[in-house]
Amino acid sequence: MTLPTFLCYPDPLAAGSIEAAGTVCACCGQARGYVYVGASYGEDDYVDCICPWCIADGSAHARLKVEFTDPGAVGGYGKWCTRCGDAALFLGGLGYQELVQPGKPAIAAIHKTAEDYGDSWDVYLQALRKNGSPTAYLFQCLHCGKYRGYSDND
Repeated sequence: MTLPTFLCYPDPLAAGSIEAAGTVCACCGQARGYVYVGASYGEDDYVDCICPWCIADGSAHARLKVEFTDPGAVGGYGKWCTRCGDAALFLGGLGYQELVQPGKPAIAAIHKTAEDYGDSWDVYLQALRKNGSPTAYLFQCLHCGKYRGYSDND
């Protein structure tokens, strides 16, 4: 079965937000072979039990009142990662090795929100981990290609 396409999240399987599983979806009641394993936000706790199709078509939000992006934390703690009047492409949680691939503009986008590290920025940058802490979260504008992002130590 082909996974649904997410306009602003090009490869959630590679990013680790979707995994192969036989889990029955809490929204549609089907076991479709994949489950979302990322963060979700709502009144009820839906951990690792919603299929990607219910996220993609909006039914998980409509039926379960769950969201998959915390608007209070994305993009500098309260500022959405948008640019050119549109949502930006989420490139994932990145470590140092992944962040250097897109180059200096991507690193600069993360550095802009990590100003409080001052002289220890280089040490912090090299400590970034894709599947650990600290992690960088990188976004790219769908229109102009510029990067925005932030990092956290959770």
